[in-house]
Amino acid sequence: AIADCLALLRHDPAVSDKHILDFEPPEEPIILHINESLIKQIIWNLARNSIKSMPEGGRLSVRLSVPYPARVMITVSDTGYGIDAENIDKIFEPFHSGGGGSGLGLSIVHRIITEHGGRIDAKSEAGKGTTITIYLPKRPLSTQSRQDAKTQRL
Repeated sequence: AIADCLALLRHDPAVSDKHILDFEPPEEPIILHINESLIKQIIWNLARNSIKSMPEGGRLSVRLSVPYPARVMITVSDTGYGIDAENIDKIFEPFHSGGGGSGLGLSIVHRIITEHGGRIDAKSEAGKGTTITIYLPKRPLSTQSRQDAKTQRL
């Protein structure tokens, strides 16, 4: 799902030959119980924000790992203009836009992650880039979650 998003992003008009899109898949596939379209929406929104923060080019890196047996970690980093300290805590609020968008992309990402029992953190330094780290459980939270989600290979 992550590779699909990045392949599609390469065709976005905002992406130039000065943008490096870097995805290092894990040695073994990671299975998550979440709807594929939701994972793609998370990665798409984060990657588009990263590209917007690097209008002259830069590196977008996506990493996928299993730091704990029951959790998956997805890290999206960029070398963009970053977010200043006074705004970093507001980026997941609806209608908070730092890059000319609607301000809904990151609030949607936050909602999807928290509804699936996950956590999202942001670290940034103005002028140096931003790193978004997502932790998601490998297994659904409840029987209802199992019915709503399908097994997805990342």
